[in-house]
Amino acid sequence: MMAKEYYDLLQKAFRQDLRDSLTRFTERMFIEMAAARILGFVVKLHDFTGHHEDDPLANVHHAVSSP
Repeated sequence: MMAKEYYDLLQKAFRQDLRDSLTRFTERMFIEMAAARILGFVVKLHDFTGHHEDDPLANVHHAVSSP
């Protein structure tokens, strides 16, 4: 093989690896954003329905609502 062919193969592999990395990153971010929205909804629903002293979601509410 000539240098140009090696260069083309390396460039193609790099582009494929970059695409795969971006795809995995996008999927991970989508999952994290969906989880955050679900948790936020649960906390809001919990606030709407009221909570008790011994409620395990009270700690989650405190962690989410504190800056």
